[in-house]
Parts: sequence; structure tokens; C-alpha cells
Amino acid sequence: ERESEERFSATFHQAAVGIGHLDLHMRWQRVNQRLCTIVGAEASQLLGQSIADITHPDDREMSRRMFYAMLRPGSPPSEMETRYTHPDGTSAVMHTTLSLVRDESDTPRYFILVMQDIADRRRLEVQLLQAHKMESVGRLAGGVAHDFNNILTAILGFADMLAARLGQDQR
Repeated sequence: ERESEERFSATFHQAAVGIGHLDLHMRWQRVNQRLCTIVGAEASQLLGQSIADITHPDDREMSRRMFYAMLRPGSPPSEMETRYTHPDGTSAVMHTTLSLVRDESDTPRYFILVMQDIADRRRLEVQLLQAHKMESVGRLAGGVAHDFNNILTAILGFADMLAARLGQDQR
């Protein structure tokens, strides 16, 4: 049993993702260091506080609904992207997974929240989208240039025929 507790503790505290346990009122009961780093707060600042205190105001209602939906029997874990507000006022987008732990009689006990910072992924998605836009603009410009070249070829052809005809009439 002691080895099991040590393994849990090591896994919880050394995980590369933020992990927290919340009571049924959405208050932090346990947090790992990675979660503290992600949200920019110390464990002592979070413990006992509601997750709503760090959730971006625009995401609070969605987050609350996700928590309460989990309380229904048979609800699977939920995943969503949520913004969390740092103490300095900046926000970070996280991929959040929420699970509910139930006891043997299926009574809800506590929530497990896992969060992963996806800022780098978001930045890459924006860069990829920009590259796709630039590629589309390049294709459009190439198409316009090709069409313009076709029109110009016709104009030059008619101009050559007109010049040849004028040249004959001048004789």
C-alpha cells in the first residue's frame, strides 16, 4: 500500500501536465506543481478556492455546465479548450480533461482535472493558416497573371495584324 501511495504521489507531482483534484463544489483540494506553473499561482493560493476564480469570465458558464453534466450517472470524461486567467491579467488557453471519481455505490466523490498548455500548438495553427492564405493568394495571383497574359497575347496579335494591314495600305 505504501509503494502504491508513493507511485501515485510521484506520478501526480512529476507529471508534465497540470493535475488537480476538485471537490463537488469545484474547489481545489489538491494541485500539482505543473498546474501551479500553468495558471501562475502557488498551491496555497489555489487550495480551497473555486476553479471559477481562475477561469476566464467568458468560459465560466461553459465550465460550470461541464462540471454539473459530469454528475449525471454514466457521464464520460469531458474535454474542452478553456481559458484561464493569470494573476497578471493575461490568459492562457488549455486543453482541459475532466473526470469524476465515484465510490463503490456510484456516489460522486471528487473531480480530476488535467490541463495541458496548448499555446504553442495554437501558435503553430495560426502560422499554418497564414501559410495556407499566402499559398492561396499566390495561386490567385498566378491565375490572374496567366489570364492577363492570354488577353495581352490576343491584343498583341491583333496589334500585329493591324500593323501589317496598315503597312500594306501605306504602300
